[in-house]
Amino acid sequence: MKKRSFFNARGFAPSLFLAAVALGAFGACFISVSVQTSSLKEFSKTWPSAPAHIIKTDMQEKDGKPEPSVEYTFNVKNRQIKGSRVFLAGGPIEDAEKSSYGIRFAYRDPQGNRIEKQFFNDSDNTVYYNPHTPEENALILEVLRDMKPYFFWGVGLAVLALAFMIRCLYED
Repeated sequence: MKKRSFFNARGFAPSLFLAAVALGAFGACFISVSVQTSSLKEFSKTWPSAPAHIIKTDMQEKDGKPEPSVEYTFNVKNRQIKGSRVFLAGGPIEDAEKSSYGIRFAYRDPQGNRIEKQFFNDSDNTVYYNPHTPEENALILEVLRDMKPYFFWGVGLAVLALAFMIRCLYED
């Protein structure tokens, strides 16, 4: 291969370079989301729990799929905190059902096991919270979105972008 000037290329090299930059940015976003979610999953294992009182339950549609909505309150260090987060990071919900007394739904844990949950209006439950920022809390400490595929896509796209950039500098 013979080295050539990037600026004298016939348009193919600049287009590949721009594609490489776009793919690299896309890959960096995937890597960032993957690292943040896995960090949250690991850090949440140390979160303390507190008794919570469920105020209201509902079922909402998000992207054409049912998603549970639960409003609750709990006390931490003489402060009452209101929360509404069911999962750390949600995922596909199965067999969701709303009734006058609460909601019932099922989901798959990261190992693929089916887990059924029920939350009733005006009942008590347990909430897990970030000890440094109690406003960050959840009823279920599950990350249902598996970020490993995003991580591998991001790394793959970053490598592909680097290969395109190197290819732009040489001609056959």
